[in-house]
Amino acid sequence: MKSEIQINAMNISKFDGKVKAFFDILVNGEIVIKGFKLVDGNNGRFVSMPREKSSKSEEWFDRVLLLNNDLKLDLEMLANTHYLKMIKIQENQNENNS
Repeated sequence: MKSEIQINAMNISKFDGKVKAFFDILVNGEIVIKGFKLVDGNNGRFVSMPREKSSKSEEWFDRVLLLNNDLKLDLEMLANTHYLKMIKIQENQNENNS
């Protein structure tokens, strides 16, 4: 069964760094997973999974693992498309406010 994934919420980063947006996803209309990041990497944009820092070792661990590479690619495409739409909306709003 193919999972249906939607962007539940996305916030564009206000800082000019590698993290472009923070977002949550809705899976099959029933499960919300929070804490994803859209990151500009050396090889293009990618999705960073929600992470947690270990209190003992100070290492970071992914809280969500995508075991299917096609699902990961679908999520990256969905996040990039949503991000670009939000950027365009912001640009249009800025033009209208000028």
